[in-house]
Amino acid sequence: MRYILFILIFWSTNLVAQTTIGLLPEIAISKSWENGIRLSNQFESMQQLLVNTEDTKLSNEYEYIRSDWTTIISYKFRPQASVGIGMLNRFTDDGWVQRTIQQISFKRKLYSTRLGQRFRTDQTFAQNEDVRFRFRYRFAAEIPLVGFDINDNEWYIISSTELISSLQNQKWEMEHRVLASIGHYFSKKHKLESGVDYRLSNYTTDSSNGIWWMINYYINF
Repeated sequence: MRYILFILIFWSTNLVAQTTIGLLPEIAISKSWENGIRLSNQFESMQQLLVNTEDTKLSNEYEYIRSDWTTIISYKFRPQASVGIGMLNRFTDDGWVQRTIQQISFKRKLYSTRLGQRFRTDQTFAQNEDVRFRFRYRFAAEIPLVGFDINDNEWYIISSTELISSLQNQKWEMEHRVLASIGHYFSKKHKLESGVDYRLSNYTTDSSNGIWWMINYYINF
């Protein structure tokens, strides 16, 4: 993990116009029912610790960026497929932002690896701004470190890549996210993950990127 982080920092601070390094903790609470309905709530906070631009070195510059509360309700219409809708509420120093979400997800298992795909669209509404429309595609893989299945009190690794295209005021932008983390599965009700979330934004114009250290705790009922 530390070698991945070193490579990302080297790439970011030398080849990209602006680099931000910070923390991205999250807690997720979910409830599932036997009829296939699942309700998920995610609470996430983004905080900047270090920053640099083309003209400056990486320096300490703490800044609170935002807090998100996301609610998704989904329905499993097949054993390995589900559809969902939801709402994000974002709180920043500049005000309150809302986002509506629609998604469809597919899962399958290939030997010991769990593979997942998610197609998502969302619409962001902010005061005094045009609506931002986004399309997102994510591919993820989850691999147990012992055996062929993830059992209680066992470790696993998870990685994902996500492409995001957005349109606002007739202007297109692209973003790429790559995630790598290690997790501990306590039981079907609790698991903990920690790793790196790398985000390259606006790489069609003036690129900027972020390296975010994640600490995610999941509770399932």
